[in-house]
Amino acid sequence: MSKSKIIILLGVANIIIPFLGLPSNWKTGLFIVLGLYLIYLGYAIREKNKENASIEINTENYSESYPARKD
Repeated sequence: MSKSKIIILLGVANIIIPFLGLPSNWKTGLFIVLGLYLIYLGYAIREKNKENASIEINTENYSESYPARKD
């Protein structure tokens, strides 16, 4: 499952959890676990995007050429 789908499912879980009738300690625990997992996924996606951006920047090569001098 892709990271974006997992983030969407975690968002849906955050919406549904308050209405499940769970004890408040369980709700708090679930919110903490889901929040930590969202932080992890956000960090992983950020690092992946950083990697891709640095690769794109480093792939450009430019060299200026001058005509040969006639002495």
